[in-house]
Amino acid sequence: MEVRLDGRTALITGGSLGLGKAMAMMFAESGAKVAIVARRQDVLDETKKEIEAATGGAVGAYSCNVLEKSEIEAAHAAAVKDLGPIDILINNVGNRDINVPIAEESLADWQAMMDLNVTSCFVTTKIVGGAMLERGQ
Repeated sequence: MEVRLDGRTALITGGSLGLGKAMAMMFAESGAKVAIVARRQDVLDETKKEIEAATGGAVGAYSCNVLEKSEIEAAHAAAVKDLGPIDILINNVGNRDINVPIAEESLADWQAMMDLNVTSCFVTTKIVGGAMLERGQ
């Protein structure tokens, strides 16, 4: 089954590598404009070139630390300026680098993981989803 997303714009956090990159490629192949968001601009730029070359689609690449609300706001604003309003949001950031039993894990390490894996998704959804709701989506 082929799904077409022509005329839609997707914003994907963690979009420069791994699953996020694969989703960005699939969205672009389906006709969507794609905004990829991650921390490292050099990796974003390489992924952008790769997706554009493979699909001919419109791709924006925006460096952003999703732990910083102001950076999420700036990346969202830039993506909307370049690609148009966001129709689809994929919260794809996440990490679990702590490799110790929970009894040995510090509260600070736990909170840092929760901030990245959960709080950043909440804040991103409030910003991007809020704009979607304002447009009646």
